[in-house]
This record gives sequence, C-alpha cells and structure tokens, in this order.
Amino acid sequence: MVCRSGEILGRRASPVSYMGGVALLALAVAAGAAGSEDPRLDHARQLLRSAAVKQTVSLRVDESLGRPEAFAVDGDGGRATIRGGGPAGVLYGVQEWLASPTKAAAGPAQRPDFALRGTVLFLMKEANYDYQFTPEEFPWFYDRALLARYFDYLLANRFNAIFLWSGHLFPSVVYLPEYPDATDLTREQLLRNQE
Repeated sequence: MVCRSGEILGRRASPVSYMGGVALLALAVAAGAAGSEDPRLDHARQLLRSAAVKQTVSLRVDESLGRPEAFAVDGDGGRATIRGGGPAGVLYGVQEWLASPTKAAAGPAQRPDFALRGTVLFLMKEANYDYQFTPEEFPWFYDRALLARYFDYLLANRFNAIFLWSGHLFPSVVYLPEYPDATDLTREQLLRNQE
C-alpha cells in the first residue's frame, strides 16, 4: 500500500516515513485499514479513543509548522486542537497531549532536533552474517507481540527509522524464480518472512 502522495513509501518518503510509515502501515494493513487516508493519523485517532478522552480534540495537518514531525497543541479546559506539520507530527502531538494535556497545550510548537532517529535490528550472530533468516535462528523477530511492544516503545520515544543489519537479507525475503539457488529457504518460509 502506498499513500496517494507517495509520502509513506516511495521516492518522496522522508526519514519519518520509515518507522512511522512502514511499521504503522504494516499494522494498518493487518487491521484492514487499507482505504484510510494515512495510518499515522488513524493511529493518532485510535490513541485518543483508547484513552477515552472526554474533551473535544481536533486533529489537523498544518504545513506552516515547517517540518512533517513538528506539532503544536492549542486549547483550553474543554477543547484541544493538535496540529502537526504532517501525519507524524499529528501523531507526536497526540502522544504529547495524552501524556500531559495541560502542559502540552501551554507550550510552543515542538519539533525533533534530528531528522533521522533510529535503531538497528541485528540479523546476525557472533559477528557472522552466515545465518538463514528463520524462526529457529532469530525467534524474537517472529514474535509479533514482542515486536508490537517494541514498535510501541520506539514510537513513544519518537524514533522514526529501523535499520536491519544483515549480510544479505534479500535471499531470505525475496522470491527469485529465475534463480532458484539464490536461497536455501522454501517458498513457504520466504512468504512467512515477508509477513
């Protein structure tokens, strides 16, 4: 799934798009949200619903904030407006407001100091890349509940990139019918790795 503007995946994708887009996009597609405007905005709305917010909260993308991850919260006791420079900014604004509604509404616009903030998932062992990408070798990578908690942690700390460190990941995730010897994995294993 690609956002209409190509914002999430594609040539115009910003660094924000990687974690905020790909991870949430995977969750949104799994949840059946393929027809929605942007999975980050959907997630921001879901956070508000989950918190059972009693105030009226409106969400708005406001490009005048200058950066896609910038956000500002305006409001008083009964109403709040959360503006983001892009969908990621709206999501960050919702997180900030939920953590401290009074403080968030009183402050100026915020934005991250660094455009790219990420972490590495090592798909190797003992400084050796010669491992197949399988549940037997990397069981933590196939534990969806664990990864969902980890992605939530990354989002809560406003990380926006995940780097996979592997010698050569493609033989473990890409099916190449013209080159059957490119991988030792079965077709079923390749499909599982693509999930």
